[in-house]
Amino acid sequence: MRLINVQTFQLEEFFNEQVPPYAILSHTWGNDDDEVSFRDITEGNTGDASCWPIKFKGCCERAEKDGFTHAWIDTCCIDKTNSVELGEAINSMFRWYSKASVCYVYLSDVTAEDRKMLSSQISSSRWLQRGWTLQELLAPSRLHFFNSKWLDIGSKAQWAGLIETITGISRPFLLGRRPLSEASIAQRMSWASKRTTKRKEDIAYSLLGVFNIMMPMIYGEGDRAFIRLQREIIKETRDDSIFAWGLKSASSFSANHEDIISAGIFASSPADFINTGHILSVKSENRYPTAFGFDRGYIRGTFPLYTSPDGQLFGKLSCGPSTKGVEGQIVGIPLSSESPGEYYIRPEGRYAELLPDIEGVSFTPIIYIKAERHEKKATMGTNRSRFFIEEPINVGLQLVEVEPQDCWWKDDSQIVLENATADNTIQRAWARFRQEAEGANDFLVLFESRIQGSQLKTRSHIMTSSQTTALKKLTEHRSRIRKAAFGKKVATDGVLSIHMTVEQDTVEQGMFVVKLAKATALPTVTVNATFELELQAAVSGLQSAGKRQDEILLEIDRFNQQRGTTLTWDSVRSRLDAINEEKCVLERIEKSKTEWIKDGFPFLKQANSLAETALVNGYVPVLEKKAGTGHSGEVTAERLYVMLY
Repeated sequence: MRLINVQTFQLEEFFNEQVPPYAILSHTWGNDDDEVSFRDITEGNTGDASCWPIKFKGCCERAEKDGFTHAWIDTCCIDKTNSVELGEAINSMFRWYSKASVCYVYLSDVTAEDRKMLSSQISSSRWLQRGWTLQELLAPSRLHFFNSKWLDIGSKAQWAGLIETITGISRPFLLGRRPLSEASIAQRMSWASKRTTKRKEDIAYSLLGVFNIMMPMIYGEGDRAFIRLQREIIKETRDDSIFAWGLKSASSFSANHEDIISAGIFASSPADFINTGHILSVKSENRYPTAFGFDRGYIRGTFPLYTSPDGQLFGKLSCGPSTKGVEGQIVGIPLSSESPGEYYIRPEGRYAELLPDIEGVSFTPIIYIKAERHEKKATMGTNRSRFFIEEPINVGLQLVEVEPQDCWWKDDSQIVLENATADNTIQRAWARFRQEAEGANDFLVLFESRIQGSQLKTRSHIMTSSQTTALKKLTEHRSRIRKAAFGKKVATDGVLSIHMTVEQDTVEQGMFVVKLAKATALPTVTVNATFELELQAAVSGLQSAGKRQDEILLEIDRFNQQRGTTLTWDSVRSRLDAINEEKCVLERIEKSKTEWIKDGFPFLKQANSLAETALVNGYVPVLEKKAGTGHSGEVTAERLYVMLY
């Protein structure tokens, strides 16, 4: 391997045990001016160290400070014009990071130094979203993070809690206390399910070290690279959780195809494993070990067959959400008999499901499942809305996420909604478009579709949001967002203004073409989804506080009515007893009032702040204050009504 001498800035080549202790850099690539290339070094353009970009210079200086004479930086230590060398480097990458004495993670989009601000910036950093950096996070035993100024902001161990929350990687694997081989294939795939790479092939190549696989690079094969990776994995393992992709979630909607076609046995990308982070291999004497083989386009293996109460056929895997034998659940993959006998396909549009791990399944010693996806497209019925996303790269946007994930036909650049013709239910999907500029707000589009009578009706809405606002949260709370927030076709983040058009295709039924273009004029109002959720939380808090206030006022009214009762000599003793009771009531009321003020006023303060923000965003909230007056000597209360709509 080549290493950069941190004092001379010259490349030096080492073999096997000759390699000295070295520091290694992990980063996300920036502009060409921010990187030092192999050519820059070999052509002798070293010059004065002060001329080098901060990323390169900072790495060398830090390595020298830590007592290292050499460092490894991918931009300049690999000759990327040599395809043989590039392939060898990609296959060796995980090993190089694991053998490094220390890994420096340079976060160019993290500027903060305060830990509270750091948590927020690290959470949204590009480094945690890129495909290549997954193995660079897992492989090193010693890893330190640095902000844009090369200030040490903590180690992997110190940030383990936050990283586990963001990535779903449990600490034992994150910190190297357990070998990665003990995590199921489904778990490891789920760690990459939300990560992206610039080239389709790289999402597969970036995972080679995570699965301890070696395979040649073939740029130009696109999604086939990920299929090849899975083929190589099953040659080395009996862990059938590799087939647990497409696991059904609460928001999944299974499609009913008139023509049953093969989805193939392999996933099309790591995104298909988004719901498998909790799936473990089930190891038990009663389990059925599976050895896989290839036979004329089919995967050969032992999968117990199970027919559900509604007649759906599944092949049961030896994996599930726990290792509890028959008391737990295991994953079942959907199957359909291709012909009488032992040949099956995994049908398009159906999901893997968690099934009861019980006896009584129909066991087939060996079955064959079609490996490849069927080339024939399913017949597109009028009950399906397909939103074709024209590549928005010309406006600097990239579609990075769709919720529900199942609606995203990534290979076809489509978001597909299945409409049930019987119940007129509205189907929805959120799409997130991200800008190239670091830290910029995202643009969100909500697609809606339903069958009204015999007509297919669709609507779409555009808005902005922070990068950290979860689409799942918007899905859960959409019904409580203001109606006025929907229906917008233009949105701006203050720098970029986007106009959205959705036009029905004149040839293909059920197809709608979505175009995002730069707007010629600024919108009067831009809806910010992040603000809408904050507004919603404040309204909910105010409603709770108002309800409690009403309860207190009702108790006050009852007390005043009781206090106005006429006294007689005969009722003095009774009155003395009543006074003691009144004292208890007053103390309870005072306590309730104190608690209400404590709980309710923060919401009022938040509402006032949101009201000011709303004015800036074009909303018109109205604050109205009404005070109630009571008779002399009675307990009175002031009521505050906050009207946000």
